[in-house]
Amino acid sequence: MSNGVISQPRMGRLTQGTIFCGACADGYGVSPVWGLIITARCDTAHDKVVVVNYLPVVRVEDWLRRHGGLLILEKLQQELRAKFVGLLKKKSLSDSLLEVYAPSDIAADYFPALNREPVNNKERADESDRQKALAISQELSAVTMALRQSPLEIPYTDSLLAGKTTITQSILAELLGHKLSGYYYLSSIGELTENTSLHGYVVVLREVRTIYRETARLIVEGVSKDKIDPSKAYSGVSFDVFDFVYPVAELRSPWVEHLLQVFCTMFGRIGVEDADRSKALTIAESVFSLKETA
Repeated sequence: MSNGVISQPRMGRLTQGTIFCGACADGYGVSPVWGLIITARCDTAHDKVVVVNYLPVVRVEDWLRRHGGLLILEKLQQELRAKFVGLLKKKSLSDSLLEVYAPSDIAADYFPALNREPVNNKERADESDRQKALAISQELSAVTMALRQSPLEIPYTDSLLAGKTTITQSILAELLGHKLSGYYYLSSIGELTENTSLHGYVVVLREVRTIYRETARLIVEGVSKDKIDPSKAYSGVSFDVFDFVYPVAELRSPWVEHLLQVFCTMFGRIGVEDADRSKALTIAESVFSLKETA
């Protein structure tokens, strides 16, 4: 089993890039979660560390109803707000109204019903804007309310995300191109696991999880729930979906290095002041005597 990116796990070890089933991730409830080991190879190979770190891996379809759904709703909110502001500007109204009043109140107060059939182009245009304002305000209110809730506590309802193909496609294009900060796309994690996805998987880069060395040793050979000593802390392993926790695949080089590069970039960006561009002319004039004459 190998698709160039994924290979079979190596027996008897967990190493950087190993993927195992039965991991944990905040907000994903009973959805299947895998773990991708990120602890350095030398540390896992020689059993140097007390804990081993991993990143959660979830199915794309589950991600789209949690983290991905949050991104879709945020982008949808921006688009709806822009459309609503456009309608306000047509009436020479300030978009600051949205900072004070609910969109539905603005639509009711500033886009009143004519209470009769429009008889000219202006009235027909006003009625069209009224209907647009009403529809947009209702959707904008629903999206804003959803974003104010604990976004990862419950999956986003299909009623909010249904039909948002363009926005969803935009978010997925960034994900698949490894341009979406905080997430890394994997097309496959092999065929040795249950609960597979037809669409691929997402590594949640900002949620670093931990398993203890003793737990890691059990996972290497495969462990069932009845083999876990309840008196010991086995943080980072879940039997809610998988009855048996074991290595299912290994992310190959150079993809594991690329993933870690993306992961480190999130926490290691350094900002410095831009150089004074005017110095370029000064240097050029000084070194090459290029000063222009009037």
